[in-house]
Amino acid sequence: MTKQEKAEELQTLHVEQRELILIKEIPANELIEKIISAAADYYGLTIEQVKSRSRKGEIVSARMFAILIFLETSPLMTLERLGAILGGLDHSTVGHARNMATELTKTSKAAINAYICIKEKAGV
Repeated sequence: MTKQEKAEELQTLHVEQRELILIKEIPANELIEKIISAAADYYGLTIEQVKSRSRKGEIVSARMFAILIFLETSPLMTLERLGAILGGLDHSTVGHARNMATELTKTSKAAINAYICIKEKAGV
């Protein structure tokens, strides 16, 4: 299948289908809650703190790794929808968090460890 055919196929999906995770067929809201809980636990935070708009370092780290892991496991989720689930974050904020977490996992052993531990705790 060509890239164009894949793009056309994805465009035909309904919003309800985007809300389902193809891996394990877990509803998106349940999976993001598991990932947020794992990230909060790893950093010693509450779920509410991770979903807050706080810019404290450990809260931002937990949030950005949760975003990265969720988007990896749910490629059909839009940045806009994920932002809404995370307490009303703008899509550009979600995209920036994903990009920052991706870059950190390329250069930082601590970031790689956090990423792996959160994924394992979330069971994804």
